[in-house]
Amino acid sequence: MWRREDGRQRRRWRPVRPHGLHTPGPPLARVVVLVRRLLKLLINSSKHSQFAPWKETRKLGAKMDEERQTEGEQKLGSSKFKRVYTRMCPVNKKLQIIRCYKPTKLDESVSQALVQLENENEDLGSELKDLYFNYVNEIPLSADCKALVIFYPHKLRPHFHKIHLKLVPELEKMFSQYVVFLIARLTISGRSKIAVQDVFLEDLVYPAKILLTKIPLDDSPRRMMIYLNPEAENDTKDKLPAFKTVFTSYTKKNIFFEYIEKLQASDLG
Repeated sequence: MWRREDGRQRRRWRPVRPHGLHTPGPPLARVVVLVRRLLKLLINSSKHSQFAPWKETRKLGAKMDEERQTEGEQKLGSSKFKRVYTRMCPVNKKLQIIRCYKPTKLDESVSQALVQLENENEDLGSELKDLYFNYVNEIPLSADCKALVIFYPHKLRPHFHKIHLKLVPELEKMFSQYVVFLIARLTISGRSKIAVQDVFLEDLVYPAKILLTKIPLDDSPRRMMIYLNPEAENDTKDKLPAFKTVFTSYTKKNIFFEYIEKLQASDLG
C-alpha cells in the first residue's frame, strides 16, 4: 500500500484468480499441481473406477429404495401403489390415503356411503361433490356402541362444518352401531401440541362452542373442565360420554364437559 497525494491509503490492485489456482511455487509447479488435480478428478469420475466416492452411496440408495418399495407394497397389498413417496394416494373419489396407509374395510364402507349420499341425497349431493377424507378410526364406547372418527384434510374444515348437521345424522343412519365424529386432520409441524389438541376438541364437540376451558392446578394436572354453549345442547347432550372417551383415548387427558349459560367470576377463578 502507498499513500496518495491527498493522504488516503490506496491498495494495490491484484488480479482475482479462480478457486484452486492459489498454489505455491513458480508457474511450472502450479501447472503440475493443476494437472494432478485434473487427473485425480478424471479417475474418480470414471464409471469403472473403484475410487468413486458416490458409487457405494448410490448402491446403498438403490437398496433402500427397493426395501421401501417392497415394504410399501406389503402394507398396501396392491401393486398399483408402487409409488410410496407420494403424500396423497387417491383410492377412489372420496378416499385419499396418506403415504403407505393401508385402507381398511371400514374406510371403504365410509367412502361408499359418501358416494351414495352424493348420488341420492338432494341436500348433500352438491355439497359432497369436492369433499373427501383420509382415514377412519373406531373407538369402543360400550359393549354395543363404538365411535367412528373420520379424519379429513384441514383445508376442508369450513365445508364439513357447513354440512355437519346434515351429514352426521345420515351417516349414523347407515352405521347404526357407531357415533360419528368429523375431525380435521392437523399435524404438529410448526404448531404446538396444545394448538393441535384445541382444534381436535373444537371439531369433536361441534356444533357446540367452547366458552371456557379450565385446567385446575391440583394433584391431577391432566384433568380438564370444558364449558359448552347450551345453544347446541339438544344436538350434543347425548354425546357427552362419547366426547370424553374419544378425547381421552387420543390425548390421555381426563376431561369433563358441562353446559353453562353465563360466565361468572367463580367460573373464571
